[in-house]
Amino acid sequence: MTVAHNQRKASHLARVRKLKVARVAGLLTMLLGYCLLAVYPDTPLTWALLRVVLGFICLFIGFGLAIVPWIDRILGGDKE
Repeated sequence: MTVAHNQRKASHLARVRKLKVARVAGLLTMLLGYCLLAVYPDTPLTWALLRVVLGFICLFIGFGLAIVPWIDRILGGDKE
């Protein structure tokens, strides 16, 4: 194996590791969003609205981190 091959392999492994970390972070962010959306009926309106807004923000960010790359790979966007 050459030095260039080892560097490419290390670069590829770092990229794969980065994608896995992003997916896990996205799934955890989506889970946080769902937890924030669970509001008790007797919660004051201002806190309920704040939790709903933060919950949807977390869902959108998590979807972007975890689900969009997966859909892109399925549809053939990642040709590398």
